[in-house]
Amino acid sequence: VSLALHGNKVVEVYSRLNDFDDFSSSDDYSSSDEYNDFNERAKRFHDETDSPAALAYWRHYLQEHEPTSFPVPPLSSRHNISEHTTLFRSEQNSSENKTNLRNHQRFTECSQVIGEDRWKPIARYCRQNKITPMLYFQGLFAFTLYQLAQNNHSLVIKNVLAGRSGLKDRGFGCFLHQVPVLYRRDLFQSDDRIADVFAFLRQDQKSRKKVSMVSLRRLAGLYQSSGLQFSFNYYHFTKPVDIAGSAIDYMPFPTLASDCVQFVAQVMEKGVSLKLMYETSQFQDFQLLDRLVAISDQIVKDEVETWGDVDILLESDRYALQKIENRVLANLSNRSLALPNSVCSNTVISNTVNSVADLFTLACERYGDEIALVDGDHQFTYRQLASDVLKLTTRLNEIRLNTSLQELSVDDNQPPMKGLCIALCMEKSSSVFISMLSILKSGCCYVPIDPNWPADRKQTVLQDCGIRYLIVDDETENSLAQLCASLNHNCEVLSFRNIHAEKALRPTSLPTISANSPAYIIYTSGTTGVPKGVVVQHGPLLETYVAWKHAYSLGLQRQNHLQMANTAFDVCTGDWIRALCSGDTLVLCDQDTLMDGVALYRLLCHTNISFAEFVPAVLRHLLDYLDETKSALPPLNTIVVGSDMWYRADLERLKKHTLPNTRLINSYGLTEACIDTTFYSENTFDSKTTIDSKTIASQVTPLTSVIPIGQAFDHHSLLVLNTFGRVAPFGTLGELWVTGRLAAGYLNHPII
Repeated sequence: VSLALHGNKVVEVYSRLNDFDDFSSSDDYSSSDEYNDFNERAKRFHDETDSPAALAYWRHYLQEHEPTSFPVPPLSSRHNISEHTTLFRSEQNSSENKTNLRNHQRFTECSQVIGEDRWKPIARYCRQNKITPMLYFQGLFAFTLYQLAQNNHSLVIKNVLAGRSGLKDRGFGCFLHQVPVLYRRDLFQSDDRIADVFAFLRQDQKSRKKVSMVSLRRLAGLYQSSGLQFSFNYYHFTKPVDIAGSAIDYMPFPTLASDCVQFVAQVMEKGVSLKLMYETSQFQDFQLLDRLVAISDQIVKDEVETWGDVDILLESDRYALQKIENRVLANLSNRSLALPNSVCSNTVISNTVNSVADLFTLACERYGDEIALVDGDHQFTYRQLASDVLKLTTRLNEIRLNTSLQELSVDDNQPPMKGLCIALCMEKSSSVFISMLSILKSGCCYVPIDPNWPADRKQTVLQDCGIRYLIVDDETENSLAQLCASLNHNCEVLSFRNIHAEKALRPTSLPTISANSPAYIIYTSGTTGVPKGVVVQHGPLLETYVAWKHAYSLGLQRQNHLQMANTAFDVCTGDWIRALCSGDTLVLCDQDTLMDGVALYRLLCHTNISFAEFVPAVLRHLLDYLDETKSALPPLNTIVVGSDMWYRADLERLKKHTLPNTRLINSYGLTEACIDTTFYSENTFDSKTTIDSKTIASQVTPLTSVIPIGQAFDHHSLLVLNTFGRVAPFGTLGELWVTGRLAAGYLNHPII
């Protein structure tokens, strides 16, 4: 009301001056009741500001839940706003956008008009639930922000007020103030009724009104600002006035421009005008206004009852998701044709190829005299390796036939898998890989154990798997024999040297391996509790190889693979599968060589390595040596980096030592998803990736940024879900979910 009153006074004064009227002392507007009321309120506000009681309330209100800065996704990581890098950015926005400069910062303004047809249902909903439109829009603003940013912290929105609450009838003037409104992290739960949350917000608003305000200076010291501001204004009662034949209209008073994100809702004569203003280096709107309006439509039309029912996706999101789904389905339908021609003679996966052990057999038949494995000074051709594997396989098959199979339970809804778990604990050598292949071909399941693990971790694995047979070498035999004697069940220690030299009692036919049979069990690190055994079946493992073949172009020409991973990690399994199932050569690298840049460089050159998967720390040691000696890497075809975050600075260093056509790949994998899940190729010419790597590279140019994880391998699909389990809009933060060919589950932990 004061704004309209002020306008009328301006018109009156102008008109009288224009008519050359004289002003008497009685015309002093500063002494009128309209002004006195405002002056008294302003004086009373300043007298009460920063009182001990008020400070105590606001300190408790704001710090009890420890609100933190709001992690908005940046357009450029050079501002160090967030560690996250988005692979996709929404380019469409039906809202009207315009960019201007304010306080030497680049601000973008997006506007959206809610017409009368939408405004009336909103007003009716507010009346029915006894909330103000201001509270309604502020609640939707907070909810939409949470969904887009997936913030796990409490959120504070500064509500801009005119300092005029409590005035009746007439009043003149206003002084802007900011009231912090706390939205706790647990406010918008998926099963919470929307009406109940608005009722809570209404009660919270009433509680704040009973408390005296404090100055902006004091407020700034009581909480960490989220940089978010909300304003709600009424302008439908302000009519343009005519002064001397000129139409004079009202301009909305400016909001405080100190925050990086400002949301303004203005009630006009017919509808509501929404405006979002943000500093472009610190915020990305992801069509926030469009989504807020869509959410409002669902609420007022009674299409949703709880926050978990709300669909935040727009039609543009659904269209993009449909395109991805079509591509995934196309990959699935073509996957059976993806086995390497060099191994399978262009045949499809048939009933005779159910496992990587079958692929290894095919490679041995085709590449009998080629080098399969290099262990220091010892070399094995495929024919020699196949002979050693068959010898041990026959002995293990006898053991399997004379032993009752175990029941491996991973899912309460499925019957337990049948299998025989055989553990192996040996120093890295050819014996380890002969044992792994033999265990698979005999229809058993291998469980690798690191000799350097503490005794209690070894005991946990042996006990959890119910291991009855443990293959060891000369270095580990004595200590493990003592450990097995302390178990609650019988566990026979088998010396690799002895059983490999034994002659089978009688020839036995090898079992047909089922795709659903367990292939290996890898134990997690146990950082979140007790280590858990991840059971991987033959079918998903075979499809993992097929996905590698397509992404890494395996089998097109023979190449030497460097094997660096610890034998107890699933990455080690990936190393030998990629090499030995493709007819390539696997070169073993021991631990001492791995951490010695000089020795590692010599091994790469001496064995003509063309494919290698590094962890960033090992690669860093190698790059240090190359930088010091001004040396260049041998001409590798593919360098994969995985198992840890890889930074842009390390990638740029690596580029200086590689050829332009060397593929540089960042891989990301989960043990539960069969070793590798996604890959990102830096090379812009790379036809294997459907993501525009040049665009992504431009987003992550700072040397401190993390290299993206890229896209899913063919046997997987990725979904980014919000806290309600719904698909998050492109470019926004969320939780990464992997679907497709996954591990069977956790051994003896069916509920996880």
